[in-house]
Amino acid sequence: MSPFSFPTNLFSDMMQEFSIERNGEVIETAKGFFCGHNYPNTIQFNENLNIRNGDWIIDTKTNQRYHVIDAQPKKMNGVISYWMVKYETEIAYRRAESINRQANINIGTVSGNSVIGNQENVIMNIGHNIDDIKKIIDALPADEQVTGQELLDTLKSTEEATHPVLVEGALSKFSDLIKKHSDLLIAVGNWAVKLLIGQQR
Repeated sequence: MSPFSFPTNLFSDMMQEFSIERNGEVIETAKGFFCGHNYPNTIQFNENLNIRNGDWIIDTKTNQRYHVIDAQPKKMNGVISYWMVKYETEIAYRRAESINRQANINIGTVSGNSVIGNQENVIMNIGHNIDDIKKIIDALPADEQVTGQELLDTLKSTEEATHPVLVEGALSKFSDLIKKHSDLLIAVGNWAVKLLIGQQR
């Protein structure tokens, strides 16, 4: 063997089988390998295959899943001969998805007044009252009604006090419920601001 030839068994030892998943269905299997530090978070497939951004690559040995963020075909003599596929781990994908869900509020689903604009130009219209909050709580699922009514009673008693004041941590027992429903979070927040600036009565 020529001292300069590439040992084919070494190359094949690097290869492993992956499944390509799209819309919840495996559409293809292909062999590839994880690239080194020069191409971090990248898998090279030494064949032409059906893959695109947004697909999932599944390691068939470990069942680890990788979300495709940049699939680049590479050509030789004008023909696609291999793919360099940049990915993010499933944990990183889920974390980013969770952050985006919390950061984006669909204005069409927001009940009552809210903050609209960006960090530089914000239009704030404070207007939620107990009746607005009651409507939101009345629409909660049956298994959340008891906690919702307790929250409503707490807000009412605070508002009806001679000198209404919000004590630190007063609503902590309702934090899971409030965080779960963005419209309730906005309504209670607006209500609290009105209370603090003396516009609730």
